[in-house]
Amino acid sequence: MQSQPPPGFVLPNILSSPTLKCQDNLTNWIVKPISQDKQAKIDKKLLDAVIYDNLAFRIVKNPYFHEFLKELAPNYSPPSAETLSTKILNISFSTYLAKKFKVMSSLTDITVALDG
Repeated sequence: MQSQPPPGFVLPNILSSPTLKCQDNLTNWIVKPISQDKQAKIDKKLLDAVIYDNLAFRIVKNPYFHEFLKELAPNYSPPSAETLSTKILNISFSTYLAKKFKVMSSLTDITVALDG
């Protein structure tokens, strides 16, 4: 015979509890490869961060930086300092110049001021 709970005892509804965490799916543990487009986007964001904060390109050689990146995106392989400072920088700068030339081609008047 099963024992009954004491009078006034309310069994908590653990299924609706906000602290109850559902079991992870197996797919959450599978590390998916990064597409070339995603790799290029992350590389560009890395370059933007390096340029914005005036960091040395060699930050990508830092083992703690690698650990940080692996924690965020296990399949991301950062570019070498040389690749970041040449190929990726050149592509980014070329894209930037193309946007500026497009804007400048639509201008009818321009003023150039020099100091010094």
